[in-house]
Amino acid sequence: MEMSPSFKAAVQEALGKPVIVADHFHFVRYIYWALDGVRKRIQLGGMSMTERNERKCVIYSIKRLKN
Repeated sequence: MEMSPSFKAAVQEALGKPVIVADHFHFVRYIYWALDGVRKRIQLGGMSMTERNERKCVIYSIKRLKN
């Protein structure tokens, strides 16, 4: 079954209290997304998107001044 909250709610509303089973593809996809999010947070040191953009801008400006 698709694991989106809206689809799950619709199935529960239509069928009452069914046993919901996730297929292998959707399960692995959600695990991958979770691990990828952790990897990105570790690599970026917990910086927000604004902080990353500001850092890139400063680094670019310094490189431009050196040339």
